[in-house]
Amino acid sequence: MQFVLGVDSGGTRTEVMAWQTDGQLIGSMHGAAGNPKSVLHGNEADAVMDTIFRLLTAYGLEQHHCIGIGAGIAGVYTAEECERAAAAIRSRWCEHYEPIARLHHDAAVFPIQVINDAEIALLASNRTRHGIIAIAGTGSIVLGIMPSGERVRIGGWGHILGDQGSGYAIGLRCLQTVMLSYDGILPSTRLTAEVLAHYSVDVPSQLRDIVYNLDIGKQHIAAVAHCCLHAAEQCDPLAQQIVTDAAHDMARFIMTLYNQHKQLQQSAVTVSGSMFTRSDWYRNTCLHYLHSEYPDMQVVSLHQSPCYGAALLVAPQLFL
Repeated sequence: MQFVLGVDSGGTRTEVMAWQTDGQLIGSMHGAAGNPKSVLHGNEADAVMDTIFRLLTAYGLEQHHCIGIGAGIAGVYTAEECERAAAAIRSRWCEHYEPIARLHHDAAVFPIQVINDAEIALLASNRTRHGIIAIAGTGSIVLGIMPSGERVRIGGWGHILGDQGSGYAIGLRCLQTVMLSYDGILPSTRLTAEVLAHYSVDVPSQLRDIVYNLDIGKQHIAAVAHCCLHAAEQCDPLAQQIVTDAAHDMARFIMTLYNQHKQLQQSAVTVSGSMFTRSDWYRNTCLHYLHSEYPDMQVVSLHQSPCYGAALLVAPQLFL
């Protein structure tokens, strides 16, 4: 049975899905974070390939029946970065199955394509690489692709230089707010109990040893965002302010790109990522801000897995 693999590798996890050539889904598998700008050890190919090989084993798929791998990886944006990631994936793929390495002396024979994870989400949304995609997950980015293929973006600079409106930004500010409340600078907040329960500690002072541990990465800070989202839904004012500010940051990203590139104003804005899907407060606040400035802006949610867009990179005839 021939099949194609689609990969979505972000700052929190990697997802791989396999489809038969008739478009029927075979199965999926989740693995570790793959963003090369935020993983602590190894590189993006490690997370991608480890997840792929576990999927093959779980569903009894034979490697030589695979007709191609499409991947979207967070933190990979330039042509050089995409080519480097594709080469690393190809190397691990061929090492794992020696007959493929012997068969494909020209490594380019076996189709492996890598692009940014925002682009596969856009492709999954409308089957074209033209339009606007706004992602607020572990990190954040708003990407626009012109009909000419030119790419423009706002954000996507990583958790040190950017990521406003993201899970990381919310998680970090949540932790800081807990400490400010502990010091008496801010009032008491439901966030304290949420965060202490998340880390299974008794007092906020114990958080210092946890968050400054060398094994704590971007994805671990982003995981704290769920504490803030839950507290916001429970009407905690400090949590609501954090989520509101983050949603406004994302809205400003979208509006800036939308205003700068008139060609893209004919396209719907696709929104994706865990902040949009897991928090009604975040989503509704962002959309309200957008429509207060651009009442006619069409905003749609991503209903297909980004892995679907990744698979289309190497097998565009699927799912027709």
